[in-house]
Amino acid sequence: MLKVGINLTWLRPGEVGGSEEYLTRLLAGLVNQNSIEPTLYVLEPFVLAYPQLATAFRTVEAPVSGANRFRRVASEQSWLATRMARDGVDVAFHAGGTMPVRPGFNPALLVHDVQYLTYPRNFSRVKLAYLKAQIPRGVSQANMVMAPTRYVIDRLSGAFGLDPNRAAVVPHPIDAPPTQAVPFDVDRPVILYPAITYPHKNHVTLVRALAVMRNEATLVLTGGSASSENAIRAEVERFGLGDRVKRLGRVPVAELERWWATASVMACPSLYEGFGAPLVEAMVRKVPVAASRAAAIPEVVGDAAVLVDPLDVGAWAAALDRIIDGQGAELAERGQVRAKAFTTEAVTPQLVQALVACRNR
Repeated sequence: MLKVGINLTWLRPGEVGGSEEYLTRLLAGLVNQNSIEPTLYVLEPFVLAYPQLATAFRTVEAPVSGANRFRRVASEQSWLATRMARDGVDVAFHAGGTMPVRPGFNPALLVHDVQYLTYPRNFSRVKLAYLKAQIPRGVSQANMVMAPTRYVIDRLSGAFGLDPNRAAVVPHPIDAPPTQAVPFDVDRPVILYPAITYPHKNHVTLVRALAVMRNEATLVLTGGSASSENAIRAEVERFGLGDRVKRLGRVPVAELERWWATASVMACPSLYEGFGAPLVEAMVRKVPVAASRAAAIPEVVGDAAVLVDPLDVGAWAAALDRIIDGQGAELAERGQVRAKAFTTEAVTPQLVQALVACRNR
């Protein structure tokens, strides 16, 4: 049995975005496999947030809470490798995109995306300097580098000379919900975009497209607030769309499921995605997808979406009108077929294979 130590000491629940969902879904897929024996190295808040995962595996709590970033990083750099060695770990799996200087035996690294290479302006000076230092070092030291798409692997190879023999694609595992929620009672077609309002998510293009669409649709925006919030609200006001744009912010899971059940289309005008989980979340729910022709998005959706130039407002309006007018049914069927590549059943063997290969290098 391969003993794998999984470094989650970087993960404070509710603070790390989509990578948290990615990792917890990956972990859930490992519960019923018998090829590896995981040990989770976590912060106390992780145990409180995910008691089922914490009890499904052997779990070791770090000697810090993670509330103080300096102490958390110091613990990861010192305590973690010593504790993994004491526990007899065969592979040290660092799942947060970077590795400590002392990474442990047979280190594996999971890099979620490399947005900083394409859009450095979206990062603070401190964060950008950190990524520029840490990601190349981790990529060079790891026995195995994983990423959710071939796009990210290729970018790492081009930027840092990553050997393809040390690389593996491990997608986000996303399964269909057990039951379909009850749709909201609405009088217009609904365009859903579940995304935090970061600049690269490009909400503004979607608002502008709504203003020139032939169909009088409602745009529903869920997700937390970030630096583009004011720009989005300004565009809504400029076009007089206050009654057609619902900016809901973060919503409970049950409410979001109702919006998925209501949506005529999920639109993703993002300028950058290393994977783009909502794309697959839409496909498993038979919601047709319109998405940007950018970064990893075409790789994820295959032929199961209408792809649009991310900044072409007219093209977005036309694509959304076509889907609402009838193209959506065919896209939804293609989406269900495409989504089978991203189920937990399909993804877990890819993760296990990569970890085993890491030990064998």
